[in-house]
Amino acid sequence: DVMTMDNFPYDLTERQVYEIGQQVAAALAYLEQKKLFHGDIAARNVLLHHNFTAKLCGFGLAYEAHTYGASSVTEMVPVKWQAPERLLKNPPSIKADIWSFGILLYEMITLGDPPYPEVRPSDILPYLQRRNIMKQPSSCQQAMYSIMKSCWQWNATDRPSPSDLIQSLQTAMKTSNDQRVLQVPELVVPELYADVTGVAMDSLVSDYTVL
Repeated sequence: DVMTMDNFPYDLTERQVYEIGQQVAAALAYLEQKKLFHGDIAARNVLLHHNFTAKLCGFGLAYEAHTYGASSVTEMVPVKWQAPERLLKNPPSIKADIWSFGILLYEMITLGDPPYPEVRPSDILPYLQRRNIMKQPSSCQQAMYSIMKSCWQWNATDRPSPSDLIQSLQTAMKTSNDQRVLQVPELVVPELYADVTGVAMDSLVSDYTVL
C-alpha cells in the first residue's frame, strides 16, 4: 500500500493516479501533435520524480518505427498491453497508445496488479475478439473505470484522443479522493506477475519504482 522511492515512503491516492495519468496523456498529446506515437505505454515506462512529476520513457519501438518504418519493427511489446489491432499485426498508432493508456490506469489504481489475470497471454486475442474487457477493480471508482472503458473500445476511432483524455481526467479528478491511501488485497509477486503477463522476469529487475 506504500510506494518507496529513494528510501522514502510514498502513499498513493486516487487523486495522484489522476495527476500521473494527466501527465502521461499530455505526453501522448505532444506525440500526436508531432504525428508520432509511443508504442509501449505501461507503468514500466513511466518514471516518477520525488515530487510526482511523471516522465514517459521507453521510446525504443517508436524510434525503430520512425527510423525504419512501421513494417520493420522488431521490438516486442507484451501482448496484454497491446490494442487488438496491434495483435492483428496492424501498424502502431496513437489510438493504440490510448488502449494501452487504459491498461496503465488499471496498473496504477491496483498498485501493479497484472492485467487480465485470469487470461493466459496466448489467449488474449480471442478474449478481446469476444469483446471482453477487464472488470472494474475493487480499488477503482466508477469515474476512472469509465475512462478505462473508453480507452478499450474495439474500434480505434471510437477511443478518445489524448486531449479528450486530459479533459476527462481533469473532470474526474475534481471529485477524487486525496486522503485515503489506495489498498489492494495482496502484494505483487514478481515471479507470478511475469508468468501471468508474459513479461520477461529480467525486465522486472531495475532500480525504478514499479507502480
